[in-house]
Parts: sequence; C-alpha cells; structure tokens
Amino acid sequence: MWMNTFKNYLQLHSSLDLILWIQKHINCFLRYWGSGSRAFVAATWDAHTANHSDRVSIFSRPSEGWGWLIEQGFRILETNYARDLIQYLDSENRHR
Repeated sequence: MWMNTFKNYLQLHSSLDLILWIQKHINCFLRYWGSGSRAFVAATWDAHTANHSDRVSIFSRPSEGWGWLIEQGFRILETNYARDLIQYLDSENRHR
C-alpha cells in the first residue's frame, strides 16, 4: 500500500498538491518515519520540496532550503551542490 501511495505522490507537481497529499496520507508518513527509516528528498526541484530547494539554499539562505528539509525529517538530501551542503551542515554541526 505504501509503495502505491508513494508512486501517486511522484506524479504531483505543485507545492499545494504536496501539502494536500501529505495531509491526506500523514498516517503513512508517521509510520514510515517512526519505523527508523531515513526519508529521502531530491532538493534539486522546487516542486519536490515545497519551494525549499537547492535554489533557495544557494541564492537565499541554506537554513530556508536544506535546513527546512532537515527540520521536516528528511535525512538524505540529493543535491547538485554537495560541497555547499557539506559546508552548511558543518557550520550547523549537523554533518555526520
């Protein structure tokens, strides 16, 4: 069931759709995060990150991009700016 739900998520394109989808499927998310699994997100696209993407992290403030994603529970971030992400994580004492 979870995989089918996740496949449906991949078809979403806007932040509003993402928010509505999360509200509808929050119990699946809670079970997933509660299981000890590590949540993955591609920070490369605004539509995948509720507008907290690499673009925000590089051209605005990393705390509003990557920092926000980490606060939401994502532990694996795909980025086109690995060096910048590592520098941000080091500056926040979050790099493991």
